[in-house]
Amino acid sequence: MKEMIYQIERKIELLDTGDIDRFTYYVLSLGTHPCAYVKIPKNHPLFGVKYDSKIAQTVDCHCGLTYAGSTLIISQFETLSGWFIGWDYAHCFDFMGYSLDPRFSDLHNNDDKKWTTEEIVAECKKVIEQLKGMK
Repeated sequence: MKEMIYQIERKIELLDTGDIDRFTYYVLSLGTHPCAYVKIPKNHPLFGVKYDSKIAQTVDCHCGLTYAGSTLIISQFETLSGWFIGWDYAHCFDFMGYSLDPRFSDLHNNDDKKWTTEEIVAECKKVIEQLKGMK
């Protein structure tokens, strides 16, 4: 497990991945902020479903789902195929790497949350528990 290091520039880096039952989670750094994704098995009710659909919006995660799609870019050299749902940590009161740039330092304050990889993995596990219960 790699720790999230906030940066000014956007750069994709895989921080952690793991398998729980039939689900695989991915925690990514986009440099400026982290994101989390879960690969949905083909026989699951959310497979192929858009993130803003009624059923997908029942998934409880940080500020709700913001992605559903058939590809996941996990590095500048690797793109995965399947069906993925995801959410980001770039909302109000989340720390953003842009604020490290002196030109934008007034965008955030020191109280903004810097998410750790461990915290995001815990949320991935919470989401997977919810997904396992969906029929």
